Amino acid sequence: MVVSLKLIPTLLIVARTFGASSAMSADLEARPVDPCLTLVGQDWVYPKDVRDCFTSIKLDLVIKDNVSYINVVP
Repeated sequence: MVVSLKLIPTLLIVARTFGASSAMSADLEARPVDPCLTLVGQDWVYPKDVRDCFTSIKLDLVIKDNVSYINVVP
């Protein structure tokens, strides 16, 4: 197959575009669903949904130990 030298940059752009779009679609498919999204905009939610949301967030114990509590007196 003979390809004109003028077509090579165009072919490279097309190849990069398809390669990038297939890589992006693979990344999108690999993402897990965020369990906290079910809580957005709800007036009332099941406790299990709240627990699933809280347990999905990784907790760093060093940061937890550095949190200071402020007592607010009404």
